[in-house]
Amino acid sequence: ADAYFPNLDEMPEWSITADSEEQTYFDIEYTFLKYEKKMR
Repeated sequence: ADAYFPNLDEMPEWSITADSEEQTYFDIEYTFLKYEKKMR
């Protein structure tokens, strides 16, 4: 099944609170980002 996930970078109530070092799996490079929603 397909799923839609909104672009949190375009939503001002969300911000990145942590990120990982760049990692590699075979020839794929990736990082992890932790987003948190700001309290109102």
